[in-house]
Amino acid sequence: DEWNLDSINSDTTLKPILSIFCASRELSLALTLHELTRDPSQATNDEIIQHNIHGIFHRQRKISEEYLRKKNLTINIGQTRKLMNLTKSFGLIPKILLDNAIKYAARNSRISINFTETQNFFRIEVLNSGPAVRENEIEELFCKRRRGSNRSGVDGRGMGLWLASMIVEANKGTIQMDVVEASKDLANRRIGTTKIVIQLLR
Repeated sequence: DEWNLDSINSDTTLKPILSIFCASRELSLALTLHELTRDPSQATNDEIIQHNIHGIFHRQRKISEEYLRKKNLTINIGQTRKLMNLTKSFGLIPKILLDNAIKYAARNSRISINFTETQNFFRIEVLNSGPAVRENEIEELFCKRRRGSNRSGVDGRGMGLWLASMIVEANKGTIQMDVVEASKDLANRRIGTTKIVIQLLR
């Protein structure tokens, strides 16, 4: 969006630069999509990483500290030392989920990340309080470039949950969103708790 194609096309010295940029962008996208959709059961041992789930969420919390301070948000991350064989792209999950939680959390509120382990699955929950989507919008939010009615004034392209769903499904898991409405604000927007839940088979 930042490229002025008219000025570039009028300057022949810039065309090779644009060609290199476009080629590298397309190659990067192709490699990213290949990794996102990889089935870990088809990967070799060298291509699978054992993730410490708590560790990758904690690292992302450190990266996001500036944004947390701007909205005076606190964050609570439950404890787990769970190691699982997951694709490399799973490292994007904390970034996607925390970015969304921070964007849509009300100022001076709390974000919670909980971990639950059973005999059959490992569960990750990310909760935030603030403007919430309508129930009939939830399913489509996992589609590419779809955003909810709570997006007013919040930057975004509708890609995060779509990417998250691809990554989770490639790792033989499920992802869903639950919303509990608590009230309405002065603009008649739904205010409540939004919970993203990921379940991974053990």
